[in-house]
Amino acid sequence: MVFQMQPYGIQAIQAMLKEHLSGLDEAVLKNIDACNQLSVITRTSLGSNGFTFVAIAVFAGGVDTSATETKGTVLIHNAEQLENYAKTEEAKVEELIKAVADSGAKVTIVKNEEGGNSVSTVVLRGSTDSILDDLERAVDDGVNTYKAMCRDSRIVPGAAATEIELARKLKEFSFKETGLDQYAIAKFAESFEMVPMTLAENAGLNTMEIISSLYAEHAAGNTKVGIDLEGGVCKDVSTMNIWDLYLTK
Repeated sequence: MVFQMQPYGIQAIQAMLKEHLSGLDEAVLKNIDACNQLSVITRTSLGSNGFTFVAIAVFAGGVDTSATETKGTVLIHNAEQLENYAKTEEAKVEELIKAVADSGAKVTIVKNEEGGNSVSTVVLRGSTDSILDDLERAVDDGVNTYKAMCRDSRIVPGAAATEIELARKLKEFSFKETGLDQYAIAKFAESFEMVPMTLAENAGLNTMEIISSLYAEHAAGNTKVGIDLEGGVCKDVSTMNIWDLYLTK
């Protein structure tokens, strides 16, 4: 009987390297040949004279005026100061763009001419940073709402009126189903109650009474009844001009 000893130590490492690196020379030669073929294709596509040099300016970020590392606050007392402050920023950006154009690069500038869309500046004031953040979010929500209305102007009753009506319709639909599906549909209908429940809790109202009142009003055919947060009662929201976008629903 013949026993064959397995290689160990440096012999095992050499055998392993030989196994893994076999064919490496051939792969390197193939990569070099592929690079040569690519260079031939590139020279051919650029014409008979070889490469063409092009001046290209690449900006990793937006073109903006320089700023300090620390935060600074500019006190503006009137509209004239605000307008002049914007003009200095525009002049600085124009200086940056002019330097790029003078270097030989082709610069295309798109600007608003007379009769085009105007850009408005909204100045917000608040006693604390949290109030300013809330105001900024309110302005942002209003702008996004207007953008959405430009795509689809349909609206539905707000103040949780739409959610309660959807919940009521789904519960009625669940009664017509048989088997376990009716329980899944009913639970899905209950999920719509989170909107009126959240509104009532934030206003300090009794959530169970509000939801019960909403269901009673909608069952009577008053599908536009929602929550009047100021009065603490359920009311026709169409008389208060409270609407939600159909697109968001």
